[in-house]
Amino acid sequence: HVAEYLLRSGVRVPPVKVGDTIYEICERRKGDKWVKIISERVVHGVEIGINGSMTARCGTTISVFLSYIGKTVFLTREEAENALKESDENA
Repeated sequence: HVAEYLLRSGVRVPPVKVGDTIYEICERRKGDKWVKIISERVVHGVEIGINGSMTARCGTTISVFLSYIGKTVFLTREEAENALKESDENA
């Protein structure tokens, strides 16, 4: 009942927690070309910005926007591989 009250009151629950692994599709330079790869990242913290956006802090210099889950950020490697395959087929 407390959880229901908190959710009704506007508490936001992050989709990931510290220690989770997330998978991000990013581009890397390989020779003279840019290629898409899946980068595996471990969540070190979750931050909520003033505008309400959530980011996962992965290491000391990398932040991942959690609003991109299902687009370029995925909760499983399989989802990331499927999305990468789809983007390659549509390119």
